[in-house]
Amino acid sequence: MATAGSPNGFELTISSTHARSVNDAQVAQAVAQYLSRVGIKASVDAMTRSIYFPKRAKREFSFAMGGWSSETGEASSFLQYWVSAFDKEHGLGTSNYGGYDNPAFDQVFKRALVTVDPAAREKLLQESLAIALADLPSIPLHFESSIWAYRKGLTYEGRADQYTLAMSAKPAK
Repeated sequence: MATAGSPNGFELTISSTHARSVNDAQVAQAVAQYLSRVGIKASVDAMTRSIYFPKRAKREFSFAMGGWSSETGEASSFLQYWVSAFDKEHGLGTSNYGGYDNPAFDQVFKRALVTVDPAAREKLLQESLAIALADLPSIPLHFESSIWAYRKGLTYEGRADQYTLAMSAKPAK
């Protein structure tokens, strides 16, 4: 903490939802405990989503937790909203609440978004991720796993976005 310019630590509030994601308030409490070990006194303000999301949209939090699912299974969805610099015209950075802005990242990532060839797109997304991970604009904490149960005689393949669609259940072969 001394090297970072805060020899006596500091205080902050971790804002999170309560009962939106699996153990969301408990995860926030665990993060607060970890921060206390390095001299940051953290309190947790866990609230319902109806209160949390409007406040987060107005950027009223200094330290907020968020979650994201991927409809495609690739990194582009998260990077588009949470890591890209805010660009309303192109729908980029709309969840980038920390204001991260790295032109090198944006240049590579924007090329990835318009690349159709799967191998070339994957390479550009990997390059984008490497840039973002070097800067660490957000801190991945955990990955939720979903469990689906269904009766004998059916098959169902879980979706990366965790949506459960009845039309996706199929008769077993």
